Amino acid sequence: MKAIIVNSTFATKGGAKVILNQFIENCNEYYNGELPILIFAPSNFKEEVHNNIIIKNMNFKSWAKRLYWETIGLQSWLYREDIEPVLYISLQNNGLFFKRKIKNIRQIIYYHQSIPFDSNITWNLFKRSELKMWIYKYVYLLFVRASARKKKDIFIVQTDWIKNEMKRHILFKEFDIQIYKPDIPRTIFKEILVNEPKDKYVLFYPAFEYKYKNHNLFIDLVKEILMRKSKLCNKIKIIVTLDKSSEFFESVKKNSLESYFEFVGLLTSEEVYKMYCEVEALIFPSLLETFGLPLLEAAKTGLSILAVDKCYAREVLAGYAGVKFASSSNIGDWVNELENMVNVTKRYEYFIPRYDAGWKEFFKLIDKEAYNEIV
Repeated sequence: MKAIIVNSTFATKGGAKVILNQFIENCNEYYNGELPILIFAPSNFKEEVHNNIIIKNMNFKSWAKRLYWETIGLQSWLYREDIEPVLYISLQNNGLFFKRKIKNIRQIIYYHQSIPFDSNITWNLFKRSELKMWIYKYVYLLFVRASARKKKDIFIVQTDWIKNEMKRHILFKEFDIQIYKPDIPRTIFKEILVNEPKDKYVLFYPAFEYKYKNHNLFIDLVKEILMRKSKLCNKIKIIVTLDKSSEFFESVKKNSLESYFEFVGLLTSEEVYKMYCEVEALIFPSLLETFGLPLLEAAKTGLSILAVDKCYAREVLAGYAGVKFASSSNIGDWVNELENMVNVTKRYEYFIPRYDAGWKEFFKLIDKEAYNEIV
């Protein structure tokens, strides 16, 4: 049996899971090809067969198992099941290694890891909590490059800034790199809740506890507010999607700032969207993102946004009237913007970005490349 192979076995959470969810959702809507699409997904996805889409669960929880799968395991599985791949799509940054069975087949590699392309954040090789990020920054691109072939494979990225960084990098100068923007689940388009007047100006930050997510900026932010005796004293509250076992909670507790924060833990997508409808603003200090999907989610509800002044944020929110930007290195900038925002509690016009290419165009590319491989 001939088939298109999609690999996303590590998409258990965060951006990788969002990409896989969106791929499956849009595959149902936009894929019209005759060949089946066989998707290898983590065990937290429903295993099913729907139309020409087959989802198979793979329970990989370690990098060793992932490496085995992407070198020997997948190709052996295809051989045993008598499946002839005509196109290989990776949704997790790199292609296959030792391409015995697919040596002449084009790979489409969806790349969404920004850590190697930022020169402002340093990682400590000898600190356990930062070792993985050090590998991403200094080693991972060699791994990615080794899995791809010049003039044969295609890299897909989400933003111009990532494409530009890859094109400047010595390893990727000669590759075909194309931009296809992600979308947000359609459930975001719900009626905005009418908020009653509140005692607090509530800010929301949905993010995991990674160093580059920059949660500690909030400690400095509140300290600056208190030092200034700003009008924001006792007026703001920041909701974070961390729990009280996090390192950030310990920092908040150490500085006796608990009254300024609410720790709600990990939320479902529906709970995050509900939060966008209920709070006054999204605050987004993350130093590093390929796209920054919460920015787009919040803007599509007309929510006020205070974001770090980084190229990814300006690109995603270009044209949105409800965003303010603050310098990553100047805490006073954040306080100044918040003091202005707190006086203007409003919803903005829903933001509908105009992208040159998204999932619809991505599936046209898949149809085209699969057809070219067959003929």
